[in-house]
Amino acid sequence: MSRSIAILFAAAGTLMLGACSAGDSSLSASQSATVNASAADVWETIGDFGDLDGWHPAVASTEITTGTNNEPGAQRLLTLGGDGGTVTEELQAYDADGMSYTYTIVDGVLPVADYRSTITVMPAGDNSSNVSWSGTFNAAGADDATATETINGVYKAGLDNLKGMFAE
Repeated sequence: MSRSIAILFAAAGTLMLGACSAGDSSLSASQSATVNASAADVWETIGDFGDLDGWHPAVASTEITTGTNNEPGAQRLLTLGGDGGTVTEELQAYDADGMSYTYTIVDGVLPVADYRSTITVMPAGDNSSNVSWSGTFNAAGADDATATETINGVYKAGLDNLKGMFAE
C-alpha cells in the first residue's frame, strides 16, 4: 500500500511539474548583425529609446508618452507604417556605457504577450560592431510559430536597415 501511495505522489508530482513547466515556458527570438561602423557610432544611432523611427523601417513615428527618455519607466508609443497600428513599450533598463537597453511591450498590435527584449551593441574589430536583439514572449492571438516569425522579422528588418545605413 505504501508503494502505491508513493507511485501516486510521484505521478501527481510529475503532472504538476509538467503543468508548471508549460505555464512557465516562453518563446524566444534572436537576431544579430555585423555593422560596418564603430560600436560608438552604432550606439549613437540606436541608443536613443525615443527614436526607433530613426532607424527601423517599420516604425513611422516614436513618441515618449510617460517618463523621461532613456530612463527606466519611460514609455514610448510606436506608430507603425502601413496600417498605422501602434505599440506601447516601457524601458526597463538602460546602460549607455554597456550600450544596451531592455524594454517590455505594454500594449500593441504584435501577436505577443509577456514580451521582454534587449538590444546590445558590442565592438567587433576594426571599425565594425555586432548588434544583437533578442527577446522572450508568449504567443497571443497567433500560434507560436507565427509569433516567433513576427518578432524575428521585426528584429531582422531593423538590423538589415541599420547595416544599410552604415554600408560603405
